[in-house]
Amino acid sequence: MSLDQNPKNLELKKPPTLKLKNYELLKVLGEGSFGRVKLVKNLKTNKYCAFKQLKKYDIIKFKQVDHVKNENYILFSLDHPFLVKMEGMT
Repeated sequence: MSLDQNPKNLELKKPPTLKLKNYELLKVLGEGSFGRVKLVKNLKTNKYCAFKQLKKYDIIKFKQVDHVKNENYILFSLDHPFLVKMEGMT
């Protein structure tokens, strides 16, 4: 069933833990308030991905811990062709 039709059926899943050593950091794609997004290459699959690197200190300072956790769970649980698929978190 599509999320568009019944969002109450969304089951939140915990993202798996990824190892940073499995990725080659290539370059910065952009920056925001809490961190930056980098282009990375998965060394096992040779697939390119975006890696969102957050500043832990600022997230705690501005009381955004729950917000970031929710974002991770929601983004990993979504599956739609117009959304970026989250592989996991470190």
